Amino acid sequence: MTQRGILFLFLTVLVSGAVALHAAPAQAQGMNIEVSPGKINRIVERGQTLVQTFRIGNYGETDRTFYIYTQDFTVTSETGAPSFAPTQQDTRYSLSQWVSLPSDKVFVPAGEVRTVDVTITVPADAEVGGHYGAFFVQTDDPSFIEKHEGSVIGSIGRIASLMLITVPGDVTENVTLTSFTTDKRIYWTAAPRITFTTYLKNEGTVHAIPTGAIFLSGGFAFTGQNTIFNEEQGAVLPGAPQRRIDETITLRKTSLVPPMGHFTAHLLARYGVSHGELSAQTTFYIIPVKFLAALFAGIFVVLFIVYRAFLSFGSRV
Repeated sequence: MTQRGILFLFLTVLVSGAVALHAAPAQAQGMNIEVSPGKINRIVERGQTLVQTFRIGNYGETDRTFYIYTQDFTVTSETGAPSFAPTQQDTRYSLSQWVSLPSDKVFVPAGEVRTVDVTITVPADAEVGGHYGAFFVQTDDPSFIEKHEGSVIGSIGRIASLMLITVPGDVTENVTLTSFTTDKRIYWTAAPRITFTTYLKNEGTVHAIPTGAIFLSGGFAFTGQNTIFNEEQGAVLPGAPQRRIDETITLRKTSLVPPMGHFTAHLLARYGVSHGELSAQTTFYIIPVKFLAALFAGIFVVLFIVYRAFLSFGSRV
């Protein structure tokens, strides 16, 4: 890989790590409610306590009382969408049993923000590895949830901030890259929009948030292009199905001639404290039909004009 590519990867990992520490707020569509941070990813030793402060914003026009509580979550789909339950059946990954709240509700005047300190106490004999839960803010009494088990973040009247806690120790970091493909084998347009799909499987005991880049090379009239991999900081959880991560890039046209020909996409990413490497490549073709048709038509017209000029010159001679 070129020095430019290595530098780009380094900067990508650095920036991605910063984003992970300052996750975007969770917002409830149509409710004018916001919870910040939208996700936490922390390491807590056995026997230690973490106090995490959440900010709850009420951006509506009326004062409101919000109900707060926590639940465990698991991932049962390739998109990484969480599925919530009061306590996980597989307690190896449970977090809610360690969480305590100062109260079960909080009053937030219209247009203001209030903070809630959530305490996570890790037992001295806690199982090492990843533990997962969510801090919920809800507009209705929690008894409403009991009638709608299995709901997810998009449920009416509540939003959640995901909590990913790692208990350090003899953990196993083992993420494998099982597939890296494009949405098409051949693209027939100039400067096409290309979606790269990656499938990852976590066979370890702790979650991973891979970060890196996808490097494009090859082709004709193409100087190279990169895009960040896993820009949204999607986590790959142990015990979950394969995680699908999509990244989309539109090829740049840097001259009158669009990129065309045979291209190679190389994915290079790292994850975890051991900096495990994920690497794969795939190929695709770009054949800009309209451009080529116009080019050949132009060449035909020029040749026809030259031919007619030659015949006219010959008849005069």
